[in-house]
Amino acid sequence: MMKMKPALLLTLLNVAWLCSLPTITTADEIAIHGSGTTNPAKCFWKIMDDFMDRAKTSIRLTYRAVGSSTGIKEFIGTDGSFFPDSDFGVGNVPISSADYASLAEAGVEIVQLPVLFTAVAVFHSIPNTPAVNLTSCMLARVFRRDIVDWLDPVILEVNPKLQGYINAAAGERAAAYPIVVARRNKGSSITAVLTQYLHEDALEWSSFLVGKLIDWPANTRVCEGSGGMQQCLDEIPGAIGYMDSSFGHDAGLQEIELRNIYGQFLSSKDASVIVAAAANWNLPSSADADFGSVTPLVNTPGEFSWPMVDAIYVYVRKDLSHLGSPAAQSLLVAFLEGIYSGSYIYQCQEETASLGGLVLVPQNVRALALDGLAMLQIDPSAPTWIFEKYTSQGIGQGDYVISSKRRTYAEFKLSTLASTMAVLATENNALNSQVESLQQELTSTKAVTAELQLNVRLILQLLGYIAQP
Repeated sequence: MMKMKPALLLTLLNVAWLCSLPTITTADEIAIHGSGTTNPAKCFWKIMDDFMDRAKTSIRLTYRAVGSSTGIKEFIGTDGSFFPDSDFGVGNVPISSADYASLAEAGVEIVQLPVLFTAVAVFHSIPNTPAVNLTSCMLARVFRRDIVDWLDPVILEVNPKLQGYINAAAGERAAAYPIVVARRNKGSSITAVLTQYLHEDALEWSSFLVGKLIDWPANTRVCEGSGGMQQCLDEIPGAIGYMDSSFGHDAGLQEIELRNIYGQFLSSKDASVIVAAAANWNLPSSADADFGSVTPLVNTPGEFSWPMVDAIYVYVRKDLSHLGSPAAQSLLVAFLEGIYSGSYIYQCQEETASLGGLVLVPQNVRALALDGLAMLQIDPSAPTWIFEKYTSQGIGQGDYVISSKRRTYAEFKLSTLASTMAVLATENNALNSQVESLQQELTSTKAVTAELQLNVRLILQLLGYIAQP
């Protein structure tokens, strides 16, 4: 009889043991998946992690940050059957009237839920140069390629120190410093807001150049998504581009200060993104109506108001039966209710507060959205997910409870580091401010020195001490 080698015997025993374990399938997991705009991604991921860490039942929530256009397409369905690729979508623009009508014709009713405001900002990449001021008319001429150089007299008129900064960057007196226009390559809600602002505030910008996807001049640089726009600005000195304010500041980009309708030059970080005009926003009276004519909040009243404010919408189908699992249907409702609750949604605002970032919608808009959530139709057998904030004996141990008392060790350790990180972040910001101040002083000194050297050289040439060039 042949003897089996010990190593082989052990391997076979391990295989037998593994085969005897119960099979874990994705069917055992309650899952919901969304996709859409980049702006609220970190906030959504944080809330989703909290749900997954604090649930007794195995749940899975994901969100793909792929942009508004892809989020809308996947919400509607990309195969032409109107069956969704995602369980919910998110975008910076409402569903168009044409898409809304197509969905309705296919028997699909939807709700659109405004959840957050965000600022759209413009950034530049002139090395070691602090704020550059531009009016909407200048910005329109730059993006149309009528103004193609940072040293154009029109720009220098409102930025008298810019010549000095560019001289310092070039190491000599610069006669020209070209502007490279970076723009999005696909349909973008950020493009829609920017072009709407330029059309309303600048005569130079035609209504034919308003929308998510426009015909840009040929000599512009194509960049894909917010990440691609950041890369363009990082790699190309003298570029100008546009993106969500918090994304740009999080990437360390330098914002251009724009002049609002009250004549104030300011950045989105300094401006008030919360707009009282939202009370008169042209929203429909019901979340299940057509939002196609809703416009961005452009040039709203207020001395320190920001001229380009965008809304973030969540798109959901009224009938959630396509999710299959009743528990998944009610989990999606619980998640959406969660992003409107104070205990969760404030995380979005806190996450980006220092970056001129996400701002909560006012109470009247929130009320419209909550009415929309009440329209969602789920299976009568779907369990109700509840949130345990204070200890509820027995109830808190239920299968469909998101409990603040239940945590993972990793999440616990991360939370204990939060206060330390906050202190370090404050100290780091203070140091960064000092460094920026010193860099500006150094750049200014270099600019003055370069100007003096040039003037001395000209004087010596005129006096004949050195040869004329």
